[in-house]
Amino acid sequence: MANDQRRYRRFDVARKARLRKAKEAESEATKQGLVKDLSVSGVSVYGLEQPPGFDEGDPVDVEVLGMKPRHGQVVRVIDDCIAIDFGLDDEEEHDAIAELGIVTGELSKLIDN
Repeated sequence: MANDQRRYRRFDVARKARLRKAKEAESEATKQGLVKDLSVSGVSVYGLEQPPGFDEGDPVDVEVLGMKPRHGQVVRVIDDCIAIDFGLDDEEEHDAIAELGIVTGELSKLIDN
């Protein structure tokens, strides 16, 4: 397996998510899926309808059950899955580390990176 150069550890989770393209009214544009891969810097959402209605580069608002809403950008679209990068600044990353530690119960694995 190739050496993983990710900045933050990824966690396998099973949480519902709602997402929509940024700046679109909450309506039919809202999609629901399942988060299986979550990190401080981003999320992968699976189980979206085909086609998912998102393209690489789209700005998106993401709500993951148990976490505060985040804004991000679609970085990958594969079948029924999209990957979103949150593009957080230093202060937002600090908050996200604490929040993710609470959600996963593994704060020490996040800060010992």
